[in-house]
Amino acid sequence: MNLRLLTLAVFVGTAVAAPLPPKAKLKMPANALPGLWEVMSVEGSATLGPKPLRLHVKIEGEKWSFLRDDGSGKLMTSSTYVMALDARAAPITLDLKRSADTEPIARGLIRLDGDRLQFIFTVGGLERPREVKLSGGREMLYTFKRVPTP
Repeated sequence: MNLRLLTLAVFVGTAVAAPLPPKAKLKMPANALPGLWEVMSVEGSATLGPKPLRLHVKIEGEKWSFLRDDGSGKLMTSSTYVMALDARAAPITLDLKRSADTEPIARGLIRLDGDRLQFIFTVGGLERPREVKLSGGREMLYTFKRVPTP
């Protein structure tokens, strides 16, 4: 009985004293995404051409909003989603949800290179792409350019 208690005490003491694994470092700065992004191209399962309808994305906080030019140059919000971003993952994951407590409608990955952002994703519960590269499957790849702030 005493040997069991001693073994348990040593085991618990070792587990408590063991150092925690270090947190993974962020793969991009936390302030790298917010702003206005112009869609430069859309490729994949529903290609819309090189410059589809002057489409933009506005990222602020945890919100991802698609904006369309109304024809006069004014950008109007067409849809807004809640982002679930994991900047510690490699590659960085980004899911879009209708609200914070729902399942993602888009599961994807992003790559940020200066003022160029790429977002590859699948919809309809399909598996997340494995890399930021079209594989010929049912993924879509958006390429954005940051719109400079005045």
